[in-house]
Amino acid sequence: MNIAVLAVVRFCLRGAIIIGVFLTIVISFQEALVFPSVLRGLQHEKGPRSAAIGESVEVLTVPTIDGTFVEGVRVAPEGHTRGFALVFHGNGDTLDSSRGLRNWLRQLGFAAFSLEYRGAGRSRGWPSERLLEQDSLALWELMCARQECDPARTLIFGYSMGSGPASFVAHKVDPRGLLLMAPFTSLRDMVAEIPLYRHLLPFLRIQFPVIDRVRTLRSTQVLVLHGERDTVVPVTHAKRFAEEYAGSSHVAVAIHPLANHVDILSHQHDLAKRWIEDHFPYR
Repeated sequence: MNIAVLAVVRFCLRGAIIIGVFLTIVISFQEALVFPSVLRGLQHEKGPRSAAIGESVEVLTVPTIDGTFVEGVRVAPEGHTRGFALVFHGNGDTLDSSRGLRNWLRQLGFAAFSLEYRGAGRSRGWPSERLLEQDSLALWELMCARQECDPARTLIFGYSMGSGPASFVAHKVDPRGLLLMAPFTSLRDMVAEIPLYRHLLPFLRIQFPVIDRVRTLRSTQVLVLHGERDTVVPVTHAKRFAEEYAGSSHVAVAIHPLANHVDILSHQHDLAKRWIEDHFPYR
């Protein structure tokens, strides 16, 4: 064989091996890519806390279907009570880093509940779509056991990746309100838009069909907040919500021209507050 041809063959083989190894890693550990907080969570001590983390914060143990320890928290409402909030933070966040969302809802009069995704923070285990959905329902059932789960007074809040479990629980319990901040229409749609990963769609284990679940909601009031400058979840996802629900009386979409992925609420705080005040009067 010609030396030049042999060199090209070797180069191609090496490239194929590198690509094969890369694809194997991505396919095998896609949950770590979807939930990067899990990798950071390897540094954390796992298991129940030995002490409280704040006067208004109660630490909970979520009763999971397989007995894996998953941590949750409840933040007491401030002043008059509007109802109950179930909060799902972004995939890179933890219970500690997302406390601002719960405190904002607390100030608006909600008892705010949230859970730590498996593998992140102090929660044990490894995340998957099915287990995250089951954990989310388990937190809802824990709220009900505490008599704090009236759907007519419940707001479910999902930020970014949190819009996946948020829309799942909303589909199951039909709450009064669903607030999605920087949501995607589905994780599959997100992956399809990334040239490097779109070829992995046949192997994608995590789907999170958010817009499909919103379609099942009839009495739930839905607010979608997004930013035109979002480079994590493209604003095209919110625009698809807007197009599909144009003229809808129960789905509102607000896109701020200056907001990016992390400052949406600061730009749209007043709008979100008015929406909550309209649909969740004080009791």
